[in-house]
Amino acid sequence: MEAQNHPWLMESEEFACTVRNDVLKILQGPVANDQTFYVRAALSEIHVLLHTSKANLSKKKKPAGGRKGLFTYTFMDSSNDIELKITTLPNVKSAIKKVEFLLSFVKEYSEALLSITLL
Repeated sequence: MEAQNHPWLMESEEFACTVRNDVLKILQGPVANDQTFYVRAALSEIHVLLHTSKANLSKKKKPAGGRKGLFTYTFMDSSNDIELKITTLPNVKSAIKKVEFLLSFVKEYSEALLSITLL
């Protein structure tokens, strides 16, 4: 819904409908028997990136590669040096806990989530 309010993306009711349909497709997943696949994949990739950040912050080193998820490996480019916006170890640990909660929530309540998206 926020995409509709962005000045560069504001278009029409047709655009809003397209955005809603795209989000619905993402939430429904690639196949009927694994409808939360895309959501879980995205959260898992974020989890991997946060754990890499945590390890780098724990070592007090500049981030260097680390464990790569499927998304990172697939869309890897030559500029892999990403400046961390979360600079403290407690912030990274807190973000990891939030992502772990969201992963467990999606697993536990996937049917309820999907029924809401179909409304």
